Amino acid sequence: MLPPIPPGVLDANPRFANLYAELTTRLLDPLDASTRSLSRPNDVVDQELRTHRAELAKTWLLQSELTNLTSRSSTLSEELQEALDLLLSSYYRSLPPDEQALLQEEFEDLEDNLPLIGHHVSTSLHKSALEICRIAYPGEQSPRVLSQKLDSLPAETALRLVTLQKSRAALSQKQLALTALCCEILREYRTTTQQLLSLLTTASTAVPKALTAKTEHLSLVAESMALKLSVLRHQALSAIYDPEALNALENYRMHLRDTSTRLVARQRVVEEELRKYRSAGSDMKTLVERYGQIMRSMETVNKDIKRLTGQV
Repeated sequence: MLPPIPPGVLDANPRFANLYAELTTRLLDPLDASTRSLSRPNDVVDQELRTHRAELAKTWLLQSELTNLTSRSSTLSEELQEALDLLLSSYYRSLPPDEQALLQEEFEDLEDNLPLIGHHVSTSLHKSALEICRIAYPGEQSPRVLSQKLDSLPAETALRLVTLQKSRAALSQKQLALTALCCEILREYRTTTQQLLSLLTTASTAVPKALTAKTEHLSLVAESMALKLSVLRHQALSAIYDPEALNALENYRMHLRDTSTRLVARQRVVEEELRKYRSAGSDMKTLVERYGQIMRSMETVNKDIKRLTGQV
């Protein structure tokens, strides 16, 4: 599978974009990066390669099963197991043909027991195939149904591999799109953060200016209100105290001044009499008390006379 390339890289490198498009659309298969068949000779070679790969896989499976058979089988004789071990050993495969011919006597029993060996290998391969079917079809547990699906297992496996490769390619494209979207979100976030910082800086300098301007405005409003109240006060006083009221108040003020002058003069006379009274001494006090008693006696006598004459 060819690695996905971000669209930004392709846009920034047009020549590389052309090369990548040529590789993915014409020369290579985008799923497995294999070479596309551009002519019929290549198709033949590709088919031969597939055949050799299949034969190589069969050989590897057979060797693997034979190796496992010699290590776990208890039904084979010891001589037969030794012959299989020798046949599968790297030592035997590295010998020249003439030396391998000398060892053919060791494999005489092996040819006679090929049906038995084939049965064990077939049983083991069938069991392994059933295990693979159980993995491929986890919801199916019946051995009979699984055996029926063995023939379609290679095609099903190939289809699932193709689907998996396509899903991986689609996932890679979505990851690239998500990466581009994340980068765009980060750029927008950075721009928003910068704008927010700029607004905060502007606000930090604008708020004191706004407060100062508002304070000055309120001061001017308060001063204008004070002047307006003064004007209203004078207007109210002018409406209450008209010229006639002012003339009457002026006359009353002069009357109060004259009265105050007379009271001051009267106070002086009383104080002078009081001073004379105090200067007379205790005799004056006795006379005053005696005068008071006489006045009270006269008042009592007058009441008695009026009562006797029937005036009360």
